[in-house]
Amino acid sequence: MAPGLAPLPGRTAAGRALRGMGIALGSLLILLGLMALPACGLGFAGAWGLILPGGALLALALGWRRLGGHPRLRRMMAGLLGLGGILSLALSGWMLRSGWFCPPDEGRYTVVVLGAKVEGDAPSRMLRRRLETARDYLLAHPQAPVIVAGGQGSDERRSEASVMAAWLLGQGIESSRIYREDRSTNTAQNIAYAKALLEAESLPARMLIVSDGFHLPRARLLASQLAIESAALPAATPIWLLPAYWAREMLAIVYTLLFGSNA
Repeated sequence: MAPGLAPLPGRTAAGRALRGMGIALGSLLILLGLMALPACGLGFAGAWGLILPGGALLALALGWRRLGGHPRLRRMMAGLLGLGGILSLALSGWMLRSGWFCPPDEGRYTVVVLGAKVEGDAPSRMLRRRLETARDYLLAHPQAPVIVAGGQGSDERRSEASVMAAWLLGQGIESSRIYREDRSTNTAQNIAYAKALLEAESLPARMLIVSDGFHLPRARLLASQLAIESAALPAATPIWLLPAYWAREMLAIVYTLLFGSNA
């Protein structure tokens, strides 16, 4: 090595370790994103929210040695990766607490079931899991009313609210307890229109929001922005789908905090 030249970053122990971690993490992100595409389609933003950062990280790791002549650039990239990792961990911790560890107390709630895609006259698998979770709570709390929230998508024959209401009726939930919010097309509208309905019908002001755990933090954030007190009732999510949805929700939460949300 010529005098005065620092060793190439990929040839030091620390450089090799960082390069190996970058290759492993980038490859993992790409793999998880690719796993979500067959079930959710090529347009699923959560999958690309894993594949694209994973590809960038993998490219950076594979080209790490070429940054040897640019130590400032190398330090800047390492710092950005470290900062991104810290912020992601902090946000993930908050999401876990808000989505899975904020159960209802024994007070009165209006149950709000957030919609998802319907298939003809039947709920999709994701929506069915949400409805099953809501049904169990409603059967155990016979005084609680429920709002089913979801409009009709361009590829849906019926509104999500009408399909959810019919499913709950078939499970023994009385029609007098079921209120339909069938205008919304996104999560922000789900919460806002549900609030208007519970106020119009003089229902309990606190919401018990039912959705997938990864979705609940943003739903509850939107509720808090409307001065609504809420608790979380998470439905089960297949573990192999969770990373892609998690990445999508992290991006959506950041956007909501910065700009508000219509997503």
